[in-house]
Amino acid sequence: KSEFLSTMSHELRTPLNAIEGFTSIMLGNMGVDLGPQARKMVERISANSKRLLSLINDILDLSRIESGRMELVSEPITPAAFTERIQKQMSALADTKRLAFTTSVDPELPPTVYGDEEAISKIAINLVGNAIKFTANGSVAMNVRKDGNQWAIEVSDTGIGIPPHAREFIFDEFRQVDSTSKREFGGTGLGLAIVQKLTRMMGGQVQLESEVGKGSKFTVLLPLNSTPSVN
Repeated sequence: KSEFLSTMSHELRTPLNAIEGFTSIMLGNMGVDLGPQARKMVERISANSKRLLSLINDILDLSRIESGRMELVSEPITPAAFTERIQKQMSALADTKRLAFTTSVDPELPPTVYGDEEAISKIAINLVGNAIKFTANGSVAMNVRKDGNQWAIEVSDTGIGIPPHAREFIFDEFRQVDSTSKREFGGTGLGLAIVQKLTRMMGGQVQLESEVGKGSKFTVLLPLNSTPSVN
């Protein structure tokens, strides 16, 4: 199954990248002059192709993890720069829903930590993206802090919250809280599964605090390595 998903994901990404490339050219008025109605249609094509590409990337990530083909590296990460990059990358999504999105970095953290920045970025983006998706009003916050001999990426929101019974399966693949939420909010339900699997691969853990109607807080705890890991 993992081999099939990996192969098919690669095959599907090629035409999608072509679609996205050509729509970007059209929207940039390079060689074509779009009227208002045509521009609106092309913008919808672009938005939906990006969404589909994101879903395929999630499936590809999951298949790579399950097949053991995702190798982690140990590289220097600057927590302040990392947090700023996530803030810039996700703020537009929050702006579209008129949500406040804030970030903070604990000054107690070392200026450089070591880990797989790509994997940690996927964790942060999935958590922040989920928080924004399930929050209609209020705010989303990401706090990067020191926690003993670990460092934490903490994402909190003022969204719909997660009922106690759902916490048993919320990290399962292709699962959301219930079918009603899935119809309303969309998505494959892979984000939290990817978060948990990547966190465990790095020797960390995921904690959840939530209250229905008041919001949720996900905390990813990772080993605090201030020197490169030796393989």
